[in-house]
Amino acid sequence: TKFVDWPTAVASVIRLLPILKDVLGLFGIIEASQAVLKKRLSRRKGSCILYVGGMIELFRSSPTQEAVFLKQRKGFIKLALRTGADVMPCYLFGNTTALVALTWAPLAAISRRIGVSVTV
Repeated sequence: TKFVDWPTAVASVIRLLPILKDVLGLFGIIEASQAVLKKRLSRRKGSCILYVGGMIELFRSSPTQEAVFLKQRKGFIKLALRTGADVMPCYLFGNTTALVALTWAPLAAISRRIGVSVTV
């Protein structure tokens, strides 16, 4: 089989964490900033995986309730239009039951403030 180069985009704050940045880099993780994604999508056959729901979906979903937050998440579509990249929408049913996270309200507030999910 042919190797497909589809890195997953993650919160930009990850690059500030020296060891984690290096470990995740081994798995093809890229920063989810507009500049990095624009460069990536402008390449010939450039692509990436982007979970657009982000932290809000993590903290507002539960094992008994699926939630999708796209109304305020239009930047990735604008970027795809500007770079000519294709968008392939996908939804993973049951993803909220695969990983149970502690979604305590103070953790959500801290996560928003520092720009990365803080949960267990």
